[in-house]
Amino acid sequence: MASDEEIQRIMGLRPVQPPEPRPRRPFTLYNVYFQLERHYIIQTHPKYRVDIPERVDVNSSLRPEKYRGLILPEDWSVVGVNRKQRKDHINHGIIGFNELTKTISSRWKTVDDETKKYCQSLADIELKRYNKALAAYIEKYGEDAARTHRIHKKPKRKRRTRAEIDAAERTARGVAEE
Repeated sequence: MASDEEIQRIMGLRPVQPPEPRPRRPFTLYNVYFQLERHYIIQTHPKYRVDIPERVDVNSSLRPEKYRGLILPEDWSVVGVNRKQRKDHINHGIIGFNELTKTISSRWKTVDDETKKYCQSLADIELKRYNKALAAYIEKYGEDAARTHRIHKKPKRKRRTRAEIDAAERTARGVAEE
């Protein structure tokens, strides 16, 4: 059976590719907390070297007391803004990702209400920004363009069962013996 891409190629159609990528989904409450706590863990570690970003978040007075001394990038709670390209990525070397996630998830279970409210307010602001950006994107490129990233994924190859593999081998041997 021909795939969607093959059908489009045969018919001479090209999939409509929007010129700009779709807006990225915003951080949730937990994602915002994870980023905040990650910076806290790294910056309070004795081996930490101060790395001041180009543009610093000036709203430190709005943060919960525990996090007011942190030096954060300006848009630290926005998805993808402060992300470096993988080849330029420098690991801080202070704590491994597995240990970091275990530590943060255990702290999440006992997080205070002030921190949750702060993180929720940031997540809500980003959700509103995302909804506006997505509405503008849909208005400009249409409803279908907002879903194209799912349409053009390669379909997963069906895994064959042992019985199917054996049957194919018997068929191949039968053809080879003749």
